[in-house]
Amino acid sequence: MRLLFIILILIGVASGAKKDIDINGYVYDSISGKPIFNANIYLASHDIGSTSGKDGKFVLQGVAELPVQIEISHIGFKTVVYNIKKLNSYNIYYLDKEAVEFDELVVTASQSNQYRSKSPILTEIINRSDIESSSSKNVAELLRLKSGVFIQESIGGGSNLKILGMDSKYVLILVNSQPINGKFNNRVALDQIATENIEKIEIAKGPSSSLYGSEAMAGVVNIITKTKEIKSISATGRMDISSKALSNNNFHGGDNYLALDIRQPIRNADMRMNINTASINKNQSIVSNIQNQTEKSAIDIGGRYSLINNTTLDIGYYNFLQRNEQDSKLNQTISQIGRQNLIAIYKDPNFTHTLRAGNYIRKYSQKRPWDSFITDKDKTSEELVEYELKNRHQVSSMFINSGLEVSRAMYKSNRIKSGNQKIDIFSLFTQLDNEHSSSISTTAGLRMDNFSNYKAVFSPRFAIMYDFNNTFKFRYSWGLGFRAPSFIEKYIDWDHEQYGYTVLGNVNLKPESSNGAILSLQYYDSKTYDINVSYYITYFENLIESFTISPGKLSYENVESAIFEGIEIFSRMIFSEKFSTNVSLNWLNNRDSMDNIIPNTIPFSFSSQTKYLSSSGIFSFFANIKIITPYTPQIYDSDQGIFIKDKNEIDLYALINLATNIKWGENINYSIGVDNLTDYTNIKYGPYIGRKIYFQISSIINNRNSL
Repeated sequence: MRLLFIILILIGVASGAKKDIDINGYVYDSISGKPIFNANIYLASHDIGSTSGKDGKFVLQGVAELPVQIEISHIGFKTVVYNIKKLNSYNIYYLDKEAVEFDELVVTASQSNQYRSKSPILTEIINRSDIESSSSKNVAELLRLKSGVFIQESIGGGSNLKILGMDSKYVLILVNSQPINGKFNNRVALDQIATENIEKIEIAKGPSSSLYGSEAMAGVVNIITKTKEIKSISATGRMDISSKALSNNNFHGGDNYLALDIRQPIRNADMRMNINTASINKNQSIVSNIQNQTEKSAIDIGGRYSLINNTTLDIGYYNFLQRNEQDSKLNQTISQIGRQNLIAIYKDPNFTHTLRAGNYIRKYSQKRPWDSFITDKDKTSEELVEYELKNRHQVSSMFINSGLEVSRAMYKSNRIKSGNQKIDIFSLFTQLDNEHSSSISTTAGLRMDNFSNYKAVFSPRFAIMYDFNNTFKFRYSWGLGFRAPSFIEKYIDWDHEQYGYTVLGNVNLKPESSNGAILSLQYYDSKTYDINVSYYITYFENLIESFTISPGKLSYENVESAIFEGIEIFSRMIFSEKFSTNVSLNWLNNRDSMDNIIPNTIPFSFSSQTKYLSSSGIFSFFANIKIITPYTPQIYDSDQGIFIKDKNEIDLYALINLATNIKWGENINYSIGVDNLTDYTNIKYGPYIGRKIYFQISSIINNRNSL
């Protein structure tokens, strides 16, 4: 303790030996001469930043010495870099207007910065402007707006996300390029990831197992948080009120949501904290179950420390919790689900070391009508430890990413007949990204995954992009993928007494394998339009499906094959700096080995998003329309004890969301909106919630300008 006290004193003396410098300045529009509010001022050498106030003024604190270079940026203006050699009372900086461009840096396809227009991998971006316009409070709400993306929330926690017609178990979810789900199952609580702290979302489509391993057969969704740390405290509160009564059970109130984001730079360190909590839909009836109460909370705590010689240490902690109370005719249940992830990243000029530790816990309690007490039906946990070493270097015009991964997952559950289980995985991978000329770019990669309970799996990938006169872009990507059976599919015996059936794990399951390709043609202008037509097809082998052992008793097995096929048409148009629109159309044709349409395949879906921003930037309007054509769902037949196709199709329906955002002063933003304007509900398959009206307030309580 005494030693720690002495160290702290020495640090204080050393830090106080030299007085920091404050850089004062103003940011103006070079054409109108008006001050620019909320411009970003960033000093990379010190990793500190600030924002301009309503009068364009900013104060950059904590500068050790001059000269320095500051970067000034704002949406709609060209980013500039200024050299500051001497200290003045204040400096004036001018920004030039720039038309909105579609081209952005992407990182997901190659794990390194690459312009989207030059990437051979088809990548879709949801930027910060899209997030703010939609007023979506979490990632699930945001992705649900898109055509070709289908999200269904699970009562048991997590989100079932479908991309390219493929289930969530084939889509890898990342936060800042780091996986946040374990091997227990493939569901991620997207509804617990707040949009408050998100800079953009990248969706890399197509087989990506060569770089990311299992669960990346359909693609990768990378949620990228804000990286330029500016001292601030922001809060968002929201209340939803539903107008719909389901199964004669009225809603009492609606969703209550609160998010808090805190950022604090301290010299060479940046600290962050993001907290959100929600209380959802009291007395919501779902088929024969009544969801009395759902409570969700999420915590994201992290920090980054800059060392010498471009060396940094990043630490992040994620905690997702969910508690459900549910009634049925047979029993009352209380389920608690929690996932904690600790990620530490150490970067030096040559290598990146990543250590990930995760823990998943599910507690399931049940009270039957004839019981006087609640018994623990399920205590299940997963402990996951992963180490990753990556190296990136350049040889001429080629970038080489290579590395290794070592992981161990350990499972404990009273539902495992054979006792505790563990899985060890050792992986090697490499990927070559080469821009051969201004017209041709290629990506080639290979990965080997060696499992303790399977033979080694090899996953190659190749992609090419050819640019015709910077207008037409042709892309082709191909790859082999795989998915290891989840812990639930292999080991867990799962009782669904309220529905009348039990699902047994199968320890003999083999990994699923895929052979997929995407062919796309893009008509592109970085400032005006982006039109893309894509055809994708994926062949599956050893597809894991449920089958009936006996009436009311099911398990999993590897079936022969299946084909997932589709066409996606996407168009994004910028008519002016104020007005833009997106339109997309998706066609799916998923078939099993007998050439039968796979249940829950949506043949056509349509989506349109329109954004309007006033010239003053104070008012904005957002409208989203999503149309789902009739499709055949899958249901459980209690009489036969099997899953079958429903005799009745789900009729065509439309979901319409409207949002209006109004800025009040410098730091307050009001949002008023309507979700599901048509009031469409389906108490059997979803969406379960009818029309919702919400009111939301966001406020920056503090920033550098006010200090």
